[in-house]
Amino acid sequence: MNTDSNSSAAAMAVRSKSTHSATRKTEQTRSHGFPDSRDRTYSQAPELAGPQEGDRRRSGSGRGPTKGTRYPLVNYISYHQYKPAYQSFIAQISNLTKPKSYSEAIVLHEWQVAMRFELQALQENGTWSLTSLPAGKTPIGCRWVYKIKHKSYGSIEWYKAQLVAKGFTQLEGVDYQDTFSATAKIIYVRCLLALAAACGWSLHQLDVNNAFLHGNLQEEIYMSLPLGLWRQGEEHLVCCLHKSLYRLKHASCQWFAKFSEAIRSAGFVQSKADYSLFTRKQGKSSTSLLIYVDDILITGNDLRKYALEIIKDAGLLGAAPIDTPMERGWLKVV
Repeated sequence: MNTDSNSSAAAMAVRSKSTHSATRKTEQTRSHGFPDSRDRTYSQAPELAGPQEGDRRRSGSGRGPTKGTRYPLVNYISYHQYKPAYQSFIAQISNLTKPKSYSEAIVLHEWQVAMRFELQALQENGTWSLTSLPAGKTPIGCRWVYKIKHKSYGSIEWYKAQLVAKGFTQLEGVDYQDTFSATAKIIYVRCLLALAAACGWSLHQLDVNNAFLHGNLQEEIYMSLPLGLWRQGEEHLVCCLHKSLYRLKHASCQWFAKFSEAIRSAGFVQSKADYSLFTRKQGKSSTSLLIYVDDILITGNDLRKYALEIIKDAGLLGAAPIDTPMERGWLKVV
């Protein structure tokens, strides 16, 4: 009995000493600024048995089509309050997928036609000429980008395949010099709108199609043959670019230079306060034009004369007019 009592007392003493020692270590740890397990800002490390709930939520497991999406929209957006027409529109757009690569697009007829049309348009525009790569020159790459244009009620208007250059492979001082392109300042946009409202002038907005493709290149730039342009025996050739392509470093700069030259030849004067503002005065007629990348804002007291000149230059002066820009037969009166 004495032996057992002595053993129990010794065990209690050791346990008390260990507890006292642990308490002292904890206090020392706190005094030195290290975290304590009771501090709520620190949590115990998770076990390695499997993924935690937060990991399953982030990975989207169990969510079907949202797998791999960190914050899937289906968890936060509901379409049940939309009208059936809007639900049909959303469903139609959501079911369409765009090719992510040339290998996916080449097996689909609609994208074959779109790529063929794009290559034909670029060749007719004189964008490049095929030649052998000179010694010491390195060609830049290119890739296809695919887009689907929808009408306002959801049906497909056209399939767009756009050939873009890999501008990130260009070398400054070798493939391009300047990249600056003047764009309209918001204060001049407001001034032009206020002037048109105060004077009762007409106001029109234009969007130039494929604006960057009209810029002429001054540098000697070579590009690898785009996929779809290869022919037997021409694998060693490259494209010597004469005009800009989208995503070239200086594409916007070359487009603005080409536009400025053309608009000044039409009698417009470039403003010194904002290089994107052009004005023209002929007698009592006054026209102001403001450009922002490929969007143009036009106002003046005699835009009819200016519009007729544009139509005449395009050879469409004898074209039949239309009373509405919308597609005929789409609106139904109930």
